[in-house]
Amino acid sequence: MKLVSFEHAGAATYGVAQQGEYLQPSADFLRRYPDLASVLRGDALGELGAELSRSTRIQPANTRALPVLPNPQKIICVGLNYKTHVAGNQAR
Repeated sequence: MKLVSFEHAGAATYGVAQQGEYLQPSADFLRRYPDLASVLRGDALGELGAELSRSTRIQPANTRALPVLPNPQKIICVGLNYKTHVAGNQAR
């Protein structure tokens, strides 16, 4: 399941990218889980999958992409700033 967050018709929303379309969950589901972070916190990915048959199909060309999790609680990254890494990248 490829999760996406996007803006459509002036409102931020989310859904699942599938076969060149975005599948947006029903209004009821969106009320219970207003963003993807709440879906993940609520362990509701299974419910989201079950929602796909009732989803609204939206063309990505009619949307503006947003970060998948617009307000993450934490960002973790790995810095690769050491001599062997730099030397290996210069050889490419």
